[in-house]
Amino acid sequence: MFGSKNETGAQLYDRFLLRSALSMLMLAVVYTLDASRSFAADDAASIMKRAEGILAILLMINLLPVMAKLMWFKVKRKPGCNDPDGFVASTFKEAAVRGFSTGFIAMLVALELSKGPLADWPATVFLNIVLALMLGVLSVSFLLANRETEPDEDFGDDLDKETGA
Repeated sequence: MFGSKNETGAQLYDRFLLRSALSMLMLAVVYTLDASRSFAADDAASIMKRAEGILAILLMINLLPVMAKLMWFKVKRKPGCNDPDGFVASTFKEAAVRGFSTGFIAMLVALELSKGPLADWPATVFLNIVLALMLGVLSVSFLLANRETEPDEDFGDDLDKETGA
């Protein structure tokens, strides 16, 4: 869970990106709870507030150890931590573009809804919904694209069939 001592910089960076995506998913849930709290009864709102605090603590527990180790690697100038261009990093960048695009479209929709049928909703509700959607799309698209394959799958079979080997 905390990584091994023989972990390379690239492996550490990949683990950092994975944990960042998980933390963003937790943060999306926090923003969703915060938006929902505006419409909930007092008892449910207090439970949601506690859940937000618990998720924030879990988010810190999830991200801080690997972030500290990554910073230590960068301070010691070990190779492999200076923004590697591996599969995981490129997948994260693609997911970030999806998240930003979704957030931008959601802001345009929220702008129109705030002028019309939902004009009485507070602006913070719209902002929390847009942030939750943006972070949720980013993290889910990254986690889905980065999921591990089954250990018994052999990717060479398809190539062998095409080349006739």
